Amino acid sequence: NVQAPIQQPVMTGPTSVCAGGGNYTFTLNLEQSGVNYNWTVPTGAVLTGSGDTVNVNFLNSVSGQVCVTPQNVCGTGTPVCKTVQVNPIPSADLSSSAEICDGESVDLHFALTGNGPFDVIWTVANQPFTLNNIANGHVETVSPTQTTTYKIINISDNSIPACALAVADSVTITVWQNFSATAA
Repeated sequence: NVQAPIQQPVMTGPTSVCAGGGNYTFTLNLEQSGVNYNWTVPTGAVLTGSGDTVNVNFLNSVSGQVCVTPQNVCGTGTPVCKTVQVNPIPSADLSSSAEICDGESVDLHFALTGNGPFDVIWTVANQPFTLNNIANGHVETVSPTQTTTYKIINISDNSIPACALAVADSVTITVWQNFSATAA
């Protein structure tokens, strides 16, 4: 029984992933009989599967290489590697609630982390709006005429593919009405 020489596989899979993006699939273009495929992943990544197709979860991982080394009874082939950039999941926080008098304004500060610029979906009194290409520290000046709640509901970053997170951060701006006194 003669063992065929190892054929060098070609790997397909993403080169950029989100840390909390779930499983990403890496596939070889062939699976040769009698050959074992030994996969390695970056520190913290979780590998599932075997053979010519595996899934990798990068939740607690650093950037690095996904590699596979073909091996049979005659020897070991050359490792095939793909460098993978692990992008952090973005986060968003809206500045604190405040109290103002009718006719005044207040600045809402956006604290954003991840790979900016960011697209943020937020609501003003439950009406959704999108802020595109904003940076950490972005400020929106608001002048509500009545008590209003502002909520960030989603953030996505500038990674390719974009990493996104559903957010539930809100602030309430309480508006106090102005009173005028009249002499009796």
